[in-house]
Amino acid sequence: MREGELAARFGGDEFVALVAPAPEAEQARRSRAIENVVASIELPRFVDDHFRGASVEIVPVLGGDDPDALVVRGSKRMHARKVARKGGVDPEGD
Repeated sequence: MREGELAARFGGDEFVALVAPAPEAEQARRSRAIENVVASIELPRFVDDHFRGASVEIVPVLGGDDPDALVVRGSKRMHARKVARKGGVDPEGD
């Protein structure tokens, strides 16, 4: 996180961050960097047959967005990336 940016627990195992605007390539790079940091932490990867890790998605604020719209858009983009990463197999069965 950079100075002036903010991360907070959103609920359960979800977090949101307010970050400075950046080009899409930089957003993707920062998302992967955060995922890599979490992956490097030594903790059990499976607990009760559930994988533990992190998925990160950065979404830009669009005109007229409210916080709920941002979270929904981010969740959808992150879910789509998870599906793509698993070769098109939806890990949540959707």
